Formats: sequence, C-alpha cells, structure tokens
Amino acid sequence: MKETNESLEKLVAQRTLELARSEQEFRALAEAIVDWAWAVDENAVYTYVSPRVRAILGFEPAELIGKTPFDLMPPTEAQRVSKIFEPIVAAGKPFEMLENINLHKNGHEVVLETSAAPIFDEDGQLKGYRGIDRDITERKKEQEMSDTLNAINVAISSTLDYAQIMAEVLAVAAKAIDCEVATMAICDDKVWTIGHAYGLPKEWVGKSLSKKSAEAALVAAQSSAPFVSDDVSNDSRLDSQPLEELGVKSLLAVSLMARGSIQGALYFANRLSIKHFTSAQADFASKVASSISLAGENARLYSEQRNIADTLQTALITMPDSLPGIKMDCLYHSGTIAAQVGGDFYDLFEIEKGKIGVVIGDVSGKGVKAATLTSLVKNTIRAYVAQGDPPELTISKTNDVVCLSTDPEVFVTVFFGVLDTVENALVYCNAGHPLPLVRASDGSVFELQSTGTAIGVERSVTYESQGAMVQKGEVLLLFTDGVTEARRGLDFFGAERLKELFQDGETLSVLGLPGLIFERINSHCDGQLTDDVAILALSPQ
Repeated sequence: MKETNESLEKLVAQRTLELARSEQEFRALAEAIVDWAWAVDENAVYTYVSPRVRAILGFEPAELIGKTPFDLMPPTEAQRVSKIFEPIVAAGKPFEMLENINLHKNGHEVVLETSAAPIFDEDGQLKGYRGIDRDITERKKEQEMSDTLNAINVAISSTLDYAQIMAEVLAVAAKAIDCEVATMAICDDKVWTIGHAYGLPKEWVGKSLSKKSAEAALVAAQSSAPFVSDDVSNDSRLDSQPLEELGVKSLLAVSLMARGSIQGALYFANRLSIKHFTSAQADFASKVASSISLAGENARLYSEQRNIADTLQTALITMPDSLPGIKMDCLYHSGTIAAQVGGDFYDLFEIEKGKIGVVIGDVSGKGVKAATLTSLVKNTIRAYVAQGDPPELTISKTNDVVCLSTDPEVFVTVFFGVLDTVENALVYCNAGHPLPLVRASDGSVFELQSTGTAIGVERSVTYESQGAMVQKGEVLLLFTDGVTEARRGLDFFGAERLKELFQDGETLSVLGLPGLIFERINSHCDGQLTDDVAILALSPQ
C-alpha cells in the first residue's frame, strides 16, 4: 500500500513538473513571437498575457489578469463572439482564425484574429485555453479599401453625371481612409477652386485656393506620387499657414492628371487631430484619383459629343414658327442616354399657296449614320415634291435613293402627305409608319390607312396614295412608335390609350397636345422612356 502511494505521488510530481515545464515553454515562446499570446482558465479569465499586448491594445499585461476577452470587446461584439465560443468550449475543441473586434486602451477599434487550443488536466477535464491574437486591422482596412475602390469604379461606370459621381466618391473614399474631409480642387487656367467637398460646409464649394494652398498637389504632380504630411504645421515642404487657416492638421494629396497636364487635385485631411496616413491609404488615394481623372475626361468628352449631337438633332427637327392656313405644335424627346442623335424626325413646309407638306419618320439606328439618313430622306422628299411629284411617286423615288445610298439592313418608316388647306383634303402615302389619327369635328377619332412598306428595304417598290378629309378645326396627329411602345414592364401605352387620350375633351386644342401626350406616356413608364419620341399635331384653320 505504501509503495502504491509513493508511486502515485511520484506520478503526480512528474505530471506537475511536466505541466510547469510546458507552461514555461509556452511563456518563453509567447514572449518571442510578434503576436499576442495568452492563457485563460475554464472560466475564460486571463491567467497569462504576453507583453506583446502593449503594442496591440495598449494595456500592460498585469492590467488584463483577472479579466476575460469579452471585457475588451464592445458589448454587441462580446455577445456575438460569446455565442460562437459557447458550443466550441462545451465540446472542448480548438478554434482558429476567429475575427473579433477589441477596443484599444485609447478607445479605437482593433480587429484581431484569434486561434486557441484547449488545455486538459490529468483527469481529462478542461482546464482552460492557450491562444494567440493577431492584429489584422490594417489587413482588414486594405481589404475594405479594395472593396471601396471597386464600388467607386462601378459608380463611375454607371453614370455620366459627374457631380453625382463626385458626391458618392468623396464620401466613400473619406470613410475608407478614415479621415474627416475629402475635397476635389479644380485647376482652371492656374486658378484653383474647390469643386466638390465632403465634410466641409456647403459654402466652401466654389471658394478659390491660393497657389500656396494648392502646393501639395503641385508637389504630388511633379513627383508622380501622393503627397503625405502627417503634421502640416511642422512640414518644411509646405507653407503651412494657408493650410492651418483652413484647419488642416494632416494632409494626403494626389494630383488629377489628364492629357498630360494637372487638372486638379484630390485632398484628404484631418482637422481634429494629427493622423498618420499609411502607404496603403496613399496608394488607395492615388487609385481613386486615377478613377476620378478618367471619369472627368469621360464626362468632358461626353459633354462635347452631347453638344454636337444636340446641335445636329436640333438642325434635323427644326420647324417653321408658323405656316399659313394651319395651327401646329410638335415635340421631340430623345430616349438616347449616350451622346448620339436619335432616328425620329418630322418636317412641315409650304409647297405652294394653300398646300402644306407633312412628314414624319423613324430611321433605324442612331448616331451620325442615322442623322445622315434623316437629312437624306427629308431633302429627297422636298426635292421630288418641288418637281411636282405626288406623294406615292415621291416616296417611291425616295425609296430608290435610300436603297442606293445605305446598307441593306437600314430602313426608314415615313409618312408623307400634302394637306390642301383650301379644299380641306389630305393626300398621303404611308410607308410602314405608325398610322396617324384624325379627330373629326364630332369628336370621333379615326385612323388613316397604311399604303406600303418601309423604304430602304428593296428597290422599285410601287406605292399608292390614299386620301382623307381634314376639315377646319379638326386635328391630324402624327407620332413615332416611341409613343405607343412606351411601357412599364410588359404594359405598353398602346394605340388604344392614345386614341382615348386624343378623343378626350382635354386635348381639343392643337397647341399643347404633343406636350400632354408626352406627359402621359412618360408617366406611364415611370419616367423611364428608352426610345425616341416625336409628336406632330396640326389643324386647318
């Protein structure tokens, strides 16, 4: 019995010595690695904390003995992590790479990655855990900045509205860099102006900056690298007075370059305290500046193209202020988002006294080719009318001209009529175009007849003319398919709705009729018109 007790005591002593040695080895290793190592008992109370905690959380090791890891977390984070820990600890299993947020002694958040293994006593009972915490705050910030940069590029590619782009970009970029202010200054003829700002009062936008205030951007442009000043007041590279007057304590500046010259600058600043900008943040700012420069250049090119397109479009649909014998009103709306000329057109012109030429059409495609074809069709119709050709022959000859001048897949739907304001008669030829409507004096609405296929499809097509009476005060309504095909989902505005609207007493007057119709179709599709719309209304007087 005595020998048994002695053997047991020796075994316990040996086991205790092994645990002590293991503990010593763990502490020696823990204090040699760059990560923060720790040990907790079965109640998750710290029994050991390595000195590395000073660099990671700002605490002395002794300050944490007797606390739990949850005491270092924000309340909501502590609740989240404890729910994860409970089943792991209950099963006595290890865990690794668990992300959790801790609070530094000075209050800011630190993201840790925790791995730990269980410790068991000689009876196999869980005694606690030993683990390490790795500071991954910077890695997380870099990932967030990468995600933010992707979001910025998506936002930039989704719109050509430069003001909208800048409002979104400055806000998300400032938050990603964790600074209080982000501004974009525009350099125009060596004059620097704040064009957009985040974190500043609205009245700052439009303020001029002195050359000294913009000096950081000039330095950045010359060096082709971001300019970083963690402490503006003690930076010999800068004239700090203008910046200090603006309340800037730390500054990160990158130039905006386009066509080989500086167009402006992007500034990130802190006004409440001095801040250290990391190389990752500087790289992020540089990439944001590149994206903004590209967006600005795209916006400039779009504006130039839009101005050209608008000028050309206006020339193609210019109408006379008045014509003898009729009242008229018209409306054109481009559904084209890009800077291109639409394919819808109309024309009114006096052929001779008492006779008015009426044209409306729709060219397949958009852009310069469509504009060229629009001009060709309008001018060809006018030329053949001037020779005295009736509508059916005018359209037939115009068809041959278009076939000879364009690719086979190009076509044009067109209505051409001659309105005799003396006889109140309309002679017309309709080549594949949506059928015009006439509202008679009794308020009834009838549809004109189709007379042939679209022009440009094949040569030597024979067209026929039709006739209709349009009495004084009655209304002829012409439109392109953008009216009837305006839709909300699969619900088209359609010909029936247009007839009902046209017949309604609210639309008795020619003047304002196109605008009213456009208002209704635009409302029908929730302001999302994607096709061009042309509407022409006229009435013999």
